[in-house]
Amino acid sequence: MPDLDLILDGIVHEYNRAVTLHRPMPSRENGLCVIAEELGELAQAILRGESDDHLIREAESVGAMAIRFIHDCCGVGDVTPLRRPRPTHADPSQGES
Repeated sequence: MPDLDLILDGIVHEYNRAVTLHRPMPSRENGLCVIAEELGELAQAILRGESDDHLIREAESVGAMAIRFIHDCCGVGDVTPLRRPRPTHADPSQGES
């Protein structure tokens, strides 16, 4: 199973690509349509029996558009490329803090 950091990196990469290619979502209704379109593409890929790599790309698009919706339609932050700081992994021998 892929590492969560790898999954999030793929979503952030797709988000950054979308931000450079497309204007902001002008309304919540438009954002809903964009997310529904991406989700529909994922559903079609599942029903066609596409490869896991293809499904991952489609799912990354759904996640990226959800982030875009939060930015564009809910007023959280600005629409600029995201940078994900690399997480610092705690030493497992130290237990959780």
